[in-house]
Amino acid sequence: MNKLMAILEKLAAKMILSKKDKIIAAMNKKIDIPFASEEDEKEIKTQENFVEKLLYNKTALYLKSQLDQQDKLIDEAREKLNKKLKQKEGLVGNTAETYADKRCFDLYIINSLFYDRKFTKHYFTRESFDNLPSSELNEISRMYHDIFKSFDDNEVQKLILEDFYNPFLNMCEGVMDFFGRPACQLSHYQIKLFAYTMMFKGIFASGEEIPHSIKKDPQKIIDWARNPKGRERAREVLDKAAEGGAGLFGATKEDLESLGVEMRGAGTVSLQDAVKKKGGSLNMQDLMKLSGID
Repeated sequence: MNKLMAILEKLAAKMILSKKDKIIAAMNKKIDIPFASEEDEKEIKTQENFVEKLLYNKTALYLKSQLDQQDKLIDEAREKLNKKLKQKEGLVGNTAETYADKRCFDLYIINSLFYDRKFTKHYFTRESFDNLPSSELNEISRMYHDIFKSFDDNEVQKLILEDFYNPFLNMCEGVMDFFGRPACQLSHYQIKLFAYTMMFKGIFASGEEIPHSIKKDPQKIIDWARNPKGRERAREVLDKAAEGGAGLFGATKEDLESLGVEMRGAGTVSLQDAVKKKGGSLNMQDLMKLSGID
């Protein structure tokens, strides 16, 4: 962040406009750049609200099939939103922020590559890096992205769930116990590893058995941990079904396994079977009863 601010200050001294200043200048007709229309801005805001609503609605779901479908809708909505935002950014063009971000990325690469395993001599100087041909620069950037992709949140979470990591998971009580040094001396990636280790340790220590089918999937474990009320509700509905009440409407065997609930035959009800049982049609009261609403 300090490097970014320093670069922005140098750019300001050279009169290279920031995104905010460039938009203000365009509004005052000092420079000519296209803008997203009011309709585009409204569509972006609507799509942002739609993504937030999908994420909120996901918290009320507990069947795996429902969660999977919701995740698909969220991914599609985010992709559409990101496309719109990218189009908007493209209209503004190059600004002090885009140049500073690129320059920071260059510095990350320069400071990450060394000649020797003791990390004493950098592979590039700023001058030699700036003079690289575009083909070499693109290849180095691609390699850098590929390497650091293995350190993103999802990959770190997957690592924690691997069998070899269990001893580290069990002994993790505090930063000093885990790394032997205080948090202020840890790298960003070490802090990330410790934070997620503590998170999953807390989930595993809840006392409730996690379904075997999701034990290696971090997102599914997190969804499972966030919804204890959903599992409790599923069990209540199935208990009612065992006593002659309505079953868990629309649930599949996989849904129940992901909740850690045993399959009980008559405990699940398909819409087709329910319609057939009612003589070919269902009213609102029938649908409410199927959903476990008395």
